[in-house]
Amino acid sequence: MDVVALGELLIDFTENGISSQGNPLFEANPGGAPCNVLAMLTKLGHKTTFIGKVGNDFFGKQLEDAITEVGIDAAGLLKDDKVHTTLALVHTYPDADGRRTAGGNNPRSKNLSFWNVVHDASGCPRSNEKSDRGRKRSRRAHFL
Repeated sequence: MDVVALGELLIDFTENGISSQGNPLFEANPGGAPCNVLAMLTKLGHKTTFIGKVGNDFFGKQLEDAITEVGIDAAGLLKDDKVHTTLALVHTYPDADGRRTAGGNNPRSKNLSFWNVVHDASGCPRSNEKSDRGRKRSRRAHFL
């Protein structure tokens, strides 16, 4: 493996036209900086892998398919039954200068955190906070 990235993987709903009622139409596209970088490195011939978590839902499956289709190893992609995949709505302003605004749900802020991914990937049980009081805790993670 040449490059390993850890981070977010989400669906960006980007505008893709106007409906007959005058409403914006949105298209579901894979998003997230780590996999964007990995996709470009894969196209340049590097072996890449992604470590992260998505919801075990339709959009999570779409993201897994998208990264494997471009050649990114998805062995480190975890799917969580308890949260939904992060979705973002992206609006590009009509003045064509590239300005954008985004908003959406963000379940990863609590349930898809770095430590949740590390704990879930390692198979280690989560600690009981009450029993850990007074104990010295140490956590280590190694990424090559």
